[in-house]
Amino acid sequence: MIDTLEFSLYNTYYDYNSIKQIFEGKMQFKVNSTYPNGSALTFNYKNYSFTLTQHHLIAKGSLTKLYYDDNLQNLNFSQVQEALTEFETLFGIPFDKAIVTRVDIASSMLMDQLPKLYIDILQAPSGFEADNKRTTKTFKHHATVICIYDKVEQLRIDRYQRAAYNKFKGHNILKYEYRCKSYTFRTLSDGITTFDCLYSPQFYKALLKEWYEGYKLIPKLTLPYASQLNYTSLSAFKESLLKIGINTIGGIEVLMGGLKHIKMPKFVRGAIKRYLESLPKLKPLSPILQKELDDKIDFAYESAMLELQDTL
Repeated sequence: MIDTLEFSLYNTYYDYNSIKQIFEGKMQFKVNSTYPNGSALTFNYKNYSFTLTQHHLIAKGSLTKLYYDDNLQNLNFSQVQEALTEFETLFGIPFDKAIVTRVDIASSMLMDQLPKLYIDILQAPSGFEADNKRTTKTFKHHATVICIYDKVEQLRIDRYQRAAYNKFKGHNILKYEYRCKSYTFRTLSDGITTFDCLYSPQFYKALLKEWYEGYKLIPKLTLPYASQLNYTSLSAFKESLLKIGINTIGGIEVLMGGLKHIKMPKFVRGAIKRYLESLPKLKPLSPILQKELDDKIDFAYESAMLELQDTL
């Protein structure tokens, strides 16, 4: 389930002129940047960016995109090893000594409802700063970043991902990412994390556990719907009951989305839309949505751990 992978390699482990020649032959040259202490050459290979200087080599990109050409699918441990091996065989560089600076553990999940409905019930864990956007929630704490977002919506606004968007358009795909940086690695690997650690089932297991425990940190708004019934009058009771009924089938957004696919006169469609928009919004407190999300996270974690058992 490794997605983004960043690492750096000191010049002790490569010859600058040799690797420059390899990159020029196998990659697309992007830019030559000049600095007071020298220059940096940037090359692209598929979705990866390689920055080469006289002192170090820095690589940034998505391992999942390297393997699948998109990052909506999930890599298991065997596929992670295959993708890592592709690096080493392609360039003939001893990446085993490279220092890993960032790893994103991620899973894309096909949900029953719109991703935004699940995102809305998630709150910032204690000590985390929240950055909320319409279809994305990001929680940050030092070197750890937790991000939950609508993957198809992200593809829609990325002009370089039109093919992937057209392929997955209309699917309710929620992606949960847990980003680890070098500080977190030191606690997992008892020191500096090098590229060869990524081949270790034990280290991969520790990363998966971090990903899973990160999700467990997130509080969910899960008051039962019954607690939102208004008993002050018959009209108030009917109104609150109506709102709860709408939310049990996914909320107003689900109904609005359904209007696009049902044939009806325009004036009827407009009247229904105006009516739905006029309804007071119910707080997005859905134990049903939380249970589905919990189950999907549990399944992704248990499947990945089960796959590891054969290699331990």
